[in-house]
Formats: sequence, structure tokens, C-alpha cells
Amino acid sequence: GLLEAATIAQSEQAPVLLVAYDQPAPFPLSAARPLYAPFATALLLGPKSWPISLAKLQLSLTSQGSEDCLDDPELERLRQGNPAARSLPLLQAMAAGRARQISLPYVSDQQLLIQYAPCL
Repeated sequence: GLLEAATIAQSEQAPVLLVAYDQPAPFPLSAARPLYAPFATALLLGPKSWPISLAKLQLSLTSQGSEDCLDDPELERLRQGNPAARSLPLLQAMAAGRARQISLPYVSDQQLLIQYAPCL
């Protein structure tokens, strides 16, 4: 979703709101697609920086390395147990306000590399 939203923002030269939300389903669906807990996140992505921008993201794909995990066991359990919560390493970087590289799972053996830099 992040890669698609960023691509649309860049190609259309317009802001894109990315909203990701996963809620545990009722039985019997929950048996086929278990989720640890509900989780939601939203990012407003644009093709350029605005005065109110919080960060700059540069995205690329790689098959090197592995996805980022979280040190907090409960947050890591949430990250692993809900697809929308895979954004937690990026949200953690945003909360810390420090530039860093983040690796999120993509497909098969690929990761989405995010070069995160807060706007000053």
C-alpha cells in the first residue's frame, strides 16, 4: 500500500491519503485469517515537501537483508500479528524524529527499503 500510494502521489503530482486498517474477523473467518489485535494507521503522502511536512521518504526494493523488528516484545507481537501493524518500525522512526533506514516486508524474499528523514 505504501509503495502504491507513493507511486500515485509522484505520478499524479497530487497528495494521496494512505489508510491501513485490520480488524479481527468473526469466527469462522478468524480461523482462516487470525489477527492479533485491531490496528490502524494513516499517512498523507505528497510528491514534494510542504511547510507542514513531517518527513521525507525515499523508497526502493531490495532482496538483501531482512525486515526490521521491534525491541518491545508486545509491539513486535502486534507487528507480526496484523498486516497494518507492519508499519510500526516506520511509525517508531517518525516518533523518534531521527533519520534512519527502515526495511518492511514486501513480497516473497523482497523488502521495501525506506530512507526516512525528518523535516526540520
